[in-house]
Amino acid sequence: MDKLRGERPRTAEIVLTVKDEAGQVVRRLSAPGGQGLHRVAWDLRYPAIDPSSWNLGAARMGRLSAGPARRAGTYSVGMAKRVDGALTPIANSTFAVESLGLASLLKGRAALLAFQKKAGELQRAMLGAGARRAKRPGACKP
Repeated sequence: MDKLRGERPRTAEIVLTVKDEAGQVVRRLSAPGGQGLHRVAWDLRYPAIDPSSWNLGAARMGRLSAGPARRAGTYSVGMAKRVDGALTPIANSTFAVESLGLASLLKGRAALLAFQKKAGELQRAMLGAGARRAKRPGACKP
């Protein structure tokens, strides 16, 4: 069996890790690791608040939800190659995200972002509790 497993084609993918100025991971994106040119785009948003299983269902129906928008600032991205589960770093880079000059719309942006994150965490907890309740045998049905 070990010989047969050794003949199995190796799967590869590229993993991009975006971090903010504080070194906190903002998003992880992946792309195929095969030959050719591949494009990956980050939508400058936090991850969606929906549980991942719900997020996949929404994506199939063309309604992929997104988290709050990121603030302007300096970010870094690390690129690594994952082959059969082993992650090998390839490159790192930094880039700046700038606002579009909509200063009148950005008043209190930090407070708004903090509120959106807090509300998103509360919604995620409520969705998770509802999903758990639905799976419990003998749970009360509304």
